[in-house]
Amino acid sequence: GGGARGVLTRLRGSLSGDLKGGGGVADDLEDIHEANPLDDRSVHYPPVERALQAVYYRLGLACATRPLHVLTASLLLVLLCCSGLAWFRVETDPHMLWVGPGSLAARAKASYDASFGPFYRITQLLVATAPGPGGAPGGRRSILTRETIEVLFDMHAAIDALEARMEDDGGRRTRDGIGIGVNVGDDSARNGPGVGVDGRHASDGGVTVRLTDVCFKPFGGACATQSLAQYWAMDRAKYEAAMAPGGKATPEYCFDRWFVECRSDYGAPVDPKIVLGGFPSDPSRFRNYTADSTTFVVTLPLSSDPTLAAKAAAWEAALVQLAKGPLREMATAANLTVSFSTERSVQDELARESTSDAATVAFSYLAMLLYIALALGSLPRPGRPLEVLVLSRASLGLGGVAIVAASVAGALGLVSAGGLWCTLIIMEVIPFLVLAVGVDNMFVLAHALQRQSPGPLPERVASALATVGPSITLAAACEAAAFALGYALAPMPAVRNFSLTAALAVVLDFALQVTAFVSLLTLDTARLEARRVDCAPCWVLPATLRLWRGRKRDAPQPFECREAP
Repeated sequence: GGGARGVLTRLRGSLSGDLKGGGGVADDLEDIHEANPLDDRSVHYPPVERALQAVYYRLGLACATRPLHVLTASLLLVLLCCSGLAWFRVETDPHMLWVGPGSLAARAKASYDASFGPFYRITQLLVATAPGPGGAPGGRRSILTRETIEVLFDMHAAIDALEARMEDDGGRRTRDGIGIGVNVGDDSARNGPGVGVDGRHASDGGVTVRLTDVCFKPFGGACATQSLAQYWAMDRAKYEAAMAPGGKATPEYCFDRWFVECRSDYGAPVDPKIVLGGFPSDPSRFRNYTADSTTFVVTLPLSSDPTLAAKAAAWEAALVQLAKGPLREMATAANLTVSFSTERSVQDELARESTSDAATVAFSYLAMLLYIALALGSLPRPGRPLEVLVLSRASLGLGGVAIVAASVAGALGLVSAGGLWCTLIIMEVIPFLVLAVGVDNMFVLAHALQRQSPGPLPERVASALATVGPSITLAAACEAAAFALGYALAPMPAVRNFSLTAALAVVLDFALQVTAFVSLLTLDTARLEARRVDCAPCWVLPATLRLWRGRKRDAPQPFECREAP
């Protein structure tokens, strides 16, 4: 314990001496001379730029003199901004993302909903023949065969037997927070009675949801399912009777006329253009539905009643699992393909995309950290490999990347605290956008410090910030103003929220760059000049280590090894 305190005391005293005078390394460092712009009266600066230089000189002096205080204040500011993440929400509803509340489309939908009620939720299956030789256009054979219609009835039987189980807690949870289980009647043959595809009993608690509980029922108790099977009222026995010798309601018979014998189970006629697909739209190429149809189009309208929304979403999630498993197996066995979509499919995909790029973002930040550490540092001289322990600036790069990440998190917190939601675009684009801006400022500040004339470190840092501060301010102001204009002028909610978040992230990044990063740069430069090991400043390399700074014409470039004169 006493030894550790002694090391920390010596480290603090050494860093304090480095910050005050930069002494002890004057023989090893020959800095490139560049006059302080505040003292060079031969150069005429506009009044605004000279005023900004004076402000940034004082700011840089304060950050370099009290770096720990500045870093603490910056951390508190970031934590305060991030507290708004308690209200963080990612919006995946397409209506909320792309339709402005005052737009014509929004007003038209509101008028329709008020007059007729919200439009029902659409779930659709497309069962098509696989590509291959056949008589139908496009190289696909006709789907209207006895075998494929039997497969369609098998699929409807599986869908009718499908059960989705909503759970208040425990179990698996869907992306909208609804726990679901799936039970399909045919699974009892291999899992046991009442056991679903998830291996659990349908009676294991929760609310069981079936198609009849959530489907759209315009004329009584039957679901308004749109399918070829509706020509026989979704009854396999009626289909078998129609296809027997002497049967009347064959597919060709029902296609030609809307006969009473071909009415659906909910009492409405069935249009072949609705339940079949793949036939040519050009009348001159169309022969008949039997010869040219290659797809069964199955549409399952679900109720739009808000009280049934959670149940409908749970059943849709269960149907997706069914379509990916048993239904696809049925189709493959019959040389068919099956595609599907539900009302929640777009939201599920948006939710998946919002998290799928997390690894890409993390890898990009790691790669940028490595690049910063290599570009800001220098390679060791031949025969002195230990110099890399000091010349590396990985800790400075880590601090700079952390500042960029803190800017993004703080902007998200401020937006969330203001009651706005975030979007997929915000999660994917803004981290890279702010990273690019922040890295530029890191190089500008670090290289400006290297060009300063010899002197106490705080004065060199202040002069460097005064030199590049106005240009950094102008660039950040232009970027923030551009995004602010997007928020003010764009009517689309997703674009407005993205623009506001980007503007706040740029402003926060700029504020932290000219304060927190300047303090980090001061501490890292003091460490470098004191020959302390990067990421482990308690260790000091021997005095035989020489850190070079050639004259401007001899200044070493990144990755260039040069012997000191």
